[in-house]
Amino acid sequence: MDIKQAFSQMEDLSRSKKLVILLVTIAVIGGLYWYFIYQPATERIKEVKNDIESLNQQIAKYEKQVKKLPQLRARLDEKKEILVRARELLPESKHAVEKLLAEIEKLGQEENVEFLSFNPGGVNKHDLYATRSLSIEVKAPFHNLMHFFSRISSLDTLITIESLDMSPVNQESAGEVTVSSSTRLLVYRALDEKK
Repeated sequence: MDIKQAFSQMEDLSRSKKLVILLVTIAVIGGLYWYFIYQPATERIKEVKNDIESLNQQIAKYEKQVKKLPQLRARLDEKKEILVRARELLPESKHAVEKLLAEIEKLGQEENVEFLSFNPGGVNKHDLYATRSLSIEVKAPFHNLMHFFSRISSLDTLITIESLDMSPVNQESAGEVTVSSSTRLLVYRALDEKK
């Protein structure tokens, strides 16, 4: 059938039939437009809106983190200072520990503490540090002995007294008591496999 014939046949149709054909044609075109253009566009708009909302939430989250950044940097600097101080307190080599043991012995001599025995013990390794025990037996006037322990505690190294036994030896004429002491110290050092 030719287009001219189709139009001539439509001219012969009644006005109501022409109106029905026009409405059906508009409905078909509207349905095709809705199915192929409008519906995909609205779904895409919804997806984009959801993406925008998600991105806005992420932006808000990151803005909060950015606001905390100066505070976090300050805390990091504090932790770095603590780490530096901890490294000062923990010698990093076995040689430094040997030097420290010699310094403890020197402090005792300066305080007139008589060493009866000075026995460095073995090394115990832990996760991040190692300890070395030191057993000493000393004899000295009570005040000298207390000064000796005080000077050990003021060294820039982490040392703990694990055990301490003291007993009086005799009463001297000046009223000062001589004390003998058996002490076990723990000297800490940083654990570094390279050193």
